[in-house]
Amino acid sequence: MSRVTTRIRTVIRDGRIIHHDRTISWARADRIAGRRLDRRKNYCVIEGHVCSAVTWTQRCSGCSEGLLDDRGGGCGECGHHGVVRCSQWLPDDGSEPR
Repeated sequence: MSRVTTRIRTVIRDGRIIHHDRTISWARADRIAGRRLDRRKNYCVIEGHVCSAVTWTQRCSGCSEGLLDDRGGGCGECGHHGVVRCSQWLPDDGSEPR
């Protein structure tokens, strides 16, 4: 289920970054974006900018030996699979990726 959140504040506590987010309505998010957002995606409004969630899989830094390895041998960091799943909020300007 997709949703839209807004970042209220960010604090650093004991060396860890903690984000405080709140869910907002799709109608409010559409007004902030100035367009109708895709209801199948997750969005977050960060400092007035609409961002969409992007995820990818990459080799584990804890057990990969070389730069050409697609996956590592497996360790506790990656759950013995050799790859890790990463995600990040990226600004969304409404254009589709090519």
